[in-house]
Amino acid sequence: MFANQKPIDSGCVSKNNLKNFASQISGLDLQKFSECLDSERYKDHINKDLEMAKKFQLRATPSFIIIKNDGTAQDFLTGAHPFPSFAAIIDNKLRDKQ
Repeated sequence: MFANQKPIDSGCVSKNNLKNFASQISGLDLQKFSECLDSERYKDHINKDLEMAKKFQLRATPSFIIIKNDGTAQDFLTGAHPFPSFAAIIDNKLRDKQ
């Protein structure tokens, strides 16, 4: 997918292109893949994720939101980070709880 990536509005991820990419994956049940894609079974889930990304102005993949259990004290990590980056934020949140 990444090797064939093109600009977002290029049609690179059209259903036909996705099915073509999928057909190149060894062992993938192409019929099940196509049925799932055509049914748009997960469209509502994806739209909810997109709404949340817009709400928090997330514009990169991956992006992470780390919050306290009560939903406060949001911290954001954008891009690929090593485990210690996450651990430092989580440790700070745990210390703030005490």
